[in-house]
Amino acid sequence: MSLPQATIDSYTQIPREGTLFRQYDNSRVNVVVGQMYWFIPTAEELAYWGDWTTIQVIPNTNWEDPFYDHIMATQVMVIERSTSQVYLWAGGAKYPLTAPADLAYYGSWANVKTVPLGTLANTTSQPACGAHLREQSSSTMYRIGYVGSGTSYMWKAVITSTVGAVVPDGILSSFPTSPAGVSCIG
Repeated sequence: MSLPQATIDSYTQIPREGTLFRQYDNSRVNVVVGQMYWFIPTAEELAYWGDWTTIQVIPNTNWEDPFYDHIMATQVMVIERSTSQVYLWAGGAKYPLTAPADLAYYGSWANVKTVPLGTLANTTSQPACGAHLREQSSSTMYRIGYVGSGTSYMWKAVITSTVGAVVPDGILSSFPTSPAGVSCIG
């Protein structure tokens, strides 16, 4: 039996929302929310999301690869279960959304996804190296990275790509602009 191309194109390597999984020989459990994986830090939190019988066991190799492209372009509003602070997760980092206009810009409360309590504690406010980001009021897309192997801080470089995440205004102001481009070999 052959499948129509539209059906094949609709398949994704990202598991469905709410899927619980862990690596073979590893007890760290993750849940898929907003096309990203989020660590479940406690047994109490696991009890909220499911239980050990619903966890998919996956191979140890390359399981993060399908999520990597989403780090570069995916943006999702998240809130930890039973808290009130909403964050924009984009480019591998979290940014607090404090202005009602920012919440509205990203689609209002209807688009806020709940993630496990405690999962954002170790999430940085610095984007992943290679992230493509632009600010809300700008059409300029930047790639975040390093300039040479001797720098310990990240820079931004203008790119022509239109694929990337949109962050609140002012987020990218702390990164100096590199006239020569950036790399992720630091």
